[in-house]
Amino acid sequence: MASEMVIGESFATPAELVTLSFGPNAKQYIVHKQFACTASPVLDATFSGPSKVYRLSNKFKEETGRLLVHWIYTGKLDTQWENISEDIMFVQLWVLAGVLEIYALQDQIIREWYCTRDLVDTIPFCSTCLVYTYENTPEESPLRRFLVDLWVTGIDNSMDIVYDSDMPRRFLVEVLERYQGVPKKGSLKAEIDMAGNMDGYLV
Repeated sequence: MASEMVIGESFATPAELVTLSFGPNAKQYIVHKQFACTASPVLDATFSGPSKVYRLSNKFKEETGRLLVHWIYTGKLDTQWENISEDIMFVQLWVLAGVLEIYALQDQIIREWYCTRDLVDTIPFCSTCLVYTYENTPEESPLRRFLVDLWVTGIDNSMDIVYDSDMPRRFLVEVLERYQGVPKKGSLKAEIDMAGNMDGYLV
């Protein structure tokens, strides 16, 4: 399994470059092979042979590729989390990180997303995020659990919760089941305690 690059670690092969290709227009990002292989065991296996190009599915947009490359080099998510329309990029990045087996990135996305949404009373995320999540993750996905709980905790948190026809039917069923299963002794946010049960949303 690939390990994380460490500041000060020897940059042994700066001349070796590989290409990550994203989106329907095959947007290409050229990165240092050492960084790519250290970040992802999948990329490490791919680039251990003669191949110098890794092509991602068209379901990942070019911006998702940029966010991945930024994280590979910095270990940070390139966002201010100011607009829920950005959330779809991070849902895609979470799914992409799973494909590449970069589990630390998946967990980082969940932690930062929760911390941001916990500070403000806003709609938790857009319906586009739900559609993409339920089309690209298995039934027991921790991302699904996270989104369901984030939505349910918003019901009594003065958020403007809006349901629309674009939301996956399975999501609505899971929200209802989760809501009915939570004791009503205190607030839903306190009873679910996402912060205290964060491990349940991590990979």
